[in-house]
Amino acid sequence: MMKKGIYYKICGCIGVLNKFIPKKKNKILFFHGVDYLSDNTKALFDYFIKQEKSKNFKIVVNGKYDPFHTKNTDNIKFSSSKNEHLNLTISVFHILTSKFIFFHNGTIPIKPSKEQISVNLGHGTPLKKAYKLLDGIWGEFDFFTYTLASSDNFIKYVSNIFGCDTKKVVVLGHPRNDLLFEDNGSLEKLDISVNFNKVFLWMPTFRISKPNVHEETIVDVDEETFNQTGLPILENEEDVNELNQKLKNLNSFLIIKLHGVADLSYIPIFMYKSLSNMTILTDEDLLSKDVDLYHLIGKCDSLITDYSSVYFDYLLMNRPIGFTVDDMKSYKKNRGFIFDDPLVFMPGDKIYNKYDLFRYIENVTLNKDNYSQQREKISKFANKYRNENSKRLLEKMGLL
Repeated sequence: MMKKGIYYKICGCIGVLNKFIPKKKNKILFFHGVDYLSDNTKALFDYFIKQEKSKNFKIVVNGKYDPFHTKNTDNIKFSSSKNEHLNLTISVFHILTSKFIFFHNGTIPIKPSKEQISVNLGHGTPLKKAYKLLDGIWGEFDFFTYTLASSDNFIKYVSNIFGCDTKKVVVLGHPRNDLLFEDNGSLEKLDISVNFNKVFLWMPTFRISKPNVHEETIVDVDEETFNQTGLPILENEEDVNELNQKLKNLNSFLIIKLHGVADLSYIPIFMYKSLSNMTILTDEDLLSKDVDLYHLIGKCDSLITDYSSVYFDYLLMNRPIGFTVDDMKSYKKNRGFIFDDPLVFMPGDKIYNKYDLFRYIENVTLNKDNYSQQREKISKFANKYRNENSKRLLEKMGLL
């Protein structure tokens, strides 16, 4: 793999050429970069292809080779290769010839021409620092015509993260949030009973991440905060077994969904063992069962997370949220937050140890909730719109 500096120079030259290459006015590219087709890109794609007007366009889906999405139709082509170098060439071709480009979580750094509309769908409403706000990160991230924010209050933060003009930040909501209010039987597809008292979803953000196989591992916390489980709060296998027993006693179930860029080599084998009231899932697990993450989130009675953007989305349903903050000082020192005091924007129980976690799970199971009004307040700050975000975005871009 070539060095980043050379890669960016080559892409810069291609960007100059992009100004002179004719665009196919009816061609739309859904690019999914380092992920499988997922998140905002998949939510927008799935919505658009259901609309009658989509038949007037040639739609291309391209990015990381995705074995779960390969079926072509008359006007939809899944165009990725298992060969990494060939795939890069294919991606550049589609970027240079498409009128509309939608992507999230990374793209090839080629500036769109004036004839193109390129939309960075982003990866949710930020709490933690990213891209231009991180120490030691160089380079440019403004390779789009527009990017999304969930409310007017976040325009300046999104602008700072990507180093772009605030005029490029449009408040339209996140397409993935539309899925929170749809029911596609996600629990049943995962063979999880709907007869539990409560179903909890634990979504820890990445602490040790590996964006792709060629990049070095990124560590966002101090080494002394690492647990044997690879997760916050739970220090060892004994804690995991104790939590499972607690859930069993309460007739509740816990799903642990690992972050897509988390370095899974730090998750020990014993975390994947079969337990009566717990399961751990990866992106591949969901895709293999045809379960969209946001359909699953919408079916869960409570969210447990930390500094992940997902909780801003979950506020739309005003359900209990528990925040694991045992390594917050370490995370703040190593990565940082966009707010001076992030706790002000985290409306829910703060979990510092396993006993706080057990107490939170018990309280939610017993329908004890002291944060409903605070959740509504923060949701109004963070979310201008509740749903119909895909429709709103496509109308803004003139595609509906």
